[in-house]
Amino acid sequence: RTVGRKLYFPVMMVTIRSLSAYQIPSQVMKQAYIALGSNVGNRAYYIYKAFQSLSDLGTIKCSSFLYETPAKYYTDQPNFLNAACHIDTALDPISLLKELKKIENDIGRKKNFPNGPRVIDLDLLLYNDDVIAFPDLQVPHTRLQERAFVLQPLCDINPNILHPTLKKTMRELFDSLPDELAQEITRVIPLGVSDDRCRLVDISPEARPLVMGVLNTTPDSFSDGGKYETIEEKIQAVRDMITDGADIIDIGGASSRPGASEVGEEEEYRRTVPLITALRKSNITAFISIDTNRANIARAAVEAGADIINDISGGRHDTDMISTAAQLGVPLILMHMRGTSQNMTSKAKYDDIINEVASELNEQLSLADPILPRWLQITDPGIGFAKSPAHSITLLNPINLKKLRSKLGERTMLIGASRKGFLGKLTGVEKASDRDWATASTCCAAITGGAEIVRVHHVAGMRQVCDVMKAIQTNKYKFVS
Repeated sequence: RTVGRKLYFPVMMVTIRSLSAYQIPSQVMKQAYIALGSNVGNRAYYIYKAFQSLSDLGTIKCSSFLYETPAKYYTDQPNFLNAACHIDTALDPISLLKELKKIENDIGRKKNFPNGPRVIDLDLLLYNDDVIAFPDLQVPHTRLQERAFVLQPLCDINPNILHPTLKKTMRELFDSLPDELAQEITRVIPLGVSDDRCRLVDISPEARPLVMGVLNTTPDSFSDGGKYETIEEKIQAVRDMITDGADIIDIGGASSRPGASEVGEEEEYRRTVPLITALRKSNITAFISIDTNRANIARAAVEAGADIINDISGGRHDTDMISTAAQLGVPLILMHMRGTSQNMTSKAKYDDIINEVASELNEQLSLADPILPRWLQITDPGIGFAKSPAHSITLLNPINLKKLRSKLGERTMLIGASRKGFLGKLTGVEKASDRDWATASTCCAAITGGAEIVRVHHVAGMRQVCDVMKAIQTNKYKFVS
């Protein structure tokens, strides 16, 4: 029987047939919050497969970030990866539970002892604000309020979700946890999630910033166009950047400087994909991103060994880009830009640069949310792209960066201000390659503002800048001598 929003059922044994009176009419959509966890094998891959399967049960509205946590209850087992997802579904709770168990079986979960290792674990945490009691299903989840690895992902989705019986929000429940529980979760991003290349990178607030080194294969890039001609020279340049401290190598085959001519797809492919293949054949294991706004190039690059797609158009140039990243299961960098390289300067007109950049990026993020989980979404405010020098400076103010991050749901953020023209206008330094001192200040601003990734040309110098700035910011460091 139904009383208000609470569902009460007999505690005696109940068969599925006897629940027909409680099934939700198919046209009525309910909000369901589902926890995803794995601690066996390629954990990120299994969680991603489960995320994809949830779309068969309803409409995916949004998801959380991904967290690594030590096992609870039975602790002699590997660490877990955990996330959460919000779906709208017409399934009643028992039918939804059956479908979740089917997804677990399809992915390969085997019967095990309670709280033991598992390939995938899907728990129904909340179902609207209903209270449900069956022998095999209790909603809200009975241990929800004691699990940081559940509460934090729910806070990512919506910190104001109200616990139906405790009458506290998810944020209030998380904040009431003992410090040792709240601090045991680590936010991570999986790179190469689609196959066995997968590696997890710590992107928690106290983690070392990721430095992305730029390798342009174009003859006309604003800073280093035409610098490397042969495959061997490019491979050596990558090796040098890795030695200097690069975590990611960003490879682009089409210049995006203001006024640059568009490069044909075949030429862009020729400049990038064979190089990525050669890098992997040379046993270079650093993360590789492909800088392209074409979905076909992105797919070919990932199949050749790239781990990340970096789209300066934010998915606007090629409407297949977001779905391609989702199919491949790799992180997608969505940058803010207006127009094209040919006309973007004329579109640098804003009444409120922070709110407008956030609004336009959120349009693209809303397209990504149903098919690409939040933990694979990376934002970039597009310093210098359809921005005046004043706009770029305003965006780089750490207070403004924090505001922007908040408006973008605290998604992982990349800042690429290296050697850009506005730095020349500020300093009077005309030659782009001489602007590294100015670039250093933008890296400090980016890190202070919360960015996890900086894209730079001078890797060795900016690696030092980032490490020292993070040590100052967090007061956590380790002396090398």
